Amino acid sequence: MLARKSSDPTGLVTSPRRRRVPRSSKRALFSPETPTALKRGSDLEIENEHGPARKTPRRLVLFNSDEQASPLHPKFARCNSAPVLHGLPFTTYEPMLPTIRSSQHPDLHVISPTTALEVLQGVLPASLQGARFFDCRFTYEYEGGRLRGATSLPSPDDIEQHFFAPSLEQSTTTALIFYCEFSAKRAPDMMRHIRRRDRCLHAATYPELLYPEMYLIDGGYKHCFESTRAACDPPTYTSMNDPAHAERGKAAMQLLRQRWKAHQPVG
Repeated sequence: MLARKSSDPTGLVTSPRRRRVPRSSKRALFSPETPTALKRGSDLEIENEHGPARKTPRRLVLFNSDEQASPLHPKFARCNSAPVLHGLPFTTYEPMLPTIRSSQHPDLHVISPTTALEVLQGVLPASLQGARFFDCRFTYEYEGGRLRGATSLPSPDDIEQHFFAPSLEQSTTTALIFYCEFSAKRAPDMMRHIRRRDRCLHAATYPELLYPEMYLIDGGYKHCFESTRAACDPPTYTSMNDPAHAERGKAAMQLLRQRWKAHQPVG
């Protein structure tokens, strides 16, 4: 734009122009041949030398009509916790025990305390050969009351010994049932760790699993104790935050966090 200025002998002065981006540069951002890093970079924060970084709106990257996205390998197309039937890689796996919906743990098979009690009493579908219970609470909680016949499993260090060295007999037809105090953190973490280990061992034979039948008790030991103490041995309940075990609880939690750091998946 031209403007007059008294000090300008011509009476006209040129105002600064905005820098134009070449059409070829614009096209390059959306070109299918453009490296992914460049495309992503256009959507991330742009550094401003005169101020803080600002964000640019994300742009939709269009592909040529003759291009097709490469299909995902089956091991990445499925969630870590849901096995699938052999020969039917996209069929949802149906657990053998009746499950309930869980918004907190949608990736896990969750059963009610009533179902857990029936299993303890030997009520099983014909497709299952047996069941084993695993208590993922701290040792003093386990000693203060647990489900009958449950095995203590307080640390991820114990997983290899109990499940993979060697594996349990009739593993594919045995229900493995886990719980902690509320089944909110410790037991779900243990189940997911076992499933990751199982997936790694069978990466070449996906979706084969040693332990497809893993279940979490809804509400944990607290829910079981409140609904049916007859299933508890002894019929008592020691909370993780019991003041009588404050020091043991603090030490056990610190140790558990350290052990989980050592077992975190790499990458």
